[in-house]
Amino acid sequence: MNQKTEAIVHLIMAMVIIALLSIAAYYIGIAIEKSYIVGYLADKGEDLTLSEWEDLYLKLVLWTGIAVSTLLLLWTILTHFVFSIHKANDANRRLPWVIFWIITSAVCIAMPYFFVYYEKCVKIFDAKTLVLFFVLYCIIGFWGGSIFVTAHQFKYTPPLAGLFRR
Repeated sequence: MNQKTEAIVHLIMAMVIIALLSIAAYYIGIAIEKSYIVGYLADKGEDLTLSEWEDLYLKLVLWTGIAVSTLLLLWTILTHFVFSIHKANDANRRLPWVIFWIITSAVCIAMPYFFVYYEKCVKIFDAKTLVLFFVLYCIIGFWGGSIFVTAHQFKYTPPLAGLFRR
């Protein structure tokens, strides 16, 4: 497989991984947050219905998924087309990967807060949502996704990638 074909396959894989994780984030989040949000809305006397909350939560999941997939796609493009190997040490791209992972982590944690501010709505999540987003999008999504979509010359860059790629 040539470099362009491999890059296209990896880009499609990255989009599919994040799409599946967004679906999981939505349904798992609905299940774990429903009891919180019903009690929270009743205590605060808010007029937000459960279906309106589900619509807001869906938007939050979609925007977070778009942000994380953009970072994963950018990482994929960098490893396929930008990073090059001219000497032995050039294959070590751990620092850029860590920077991307930190940015992804910040997005996953900050996105719910920015979303509430932007939508001018009540707080639609609690700590369980942040943990869910971090686990699904940062650990499984970006870390796990980057293991499989990183170009072959940098395939051992993500931590523990040697366990999954040979």
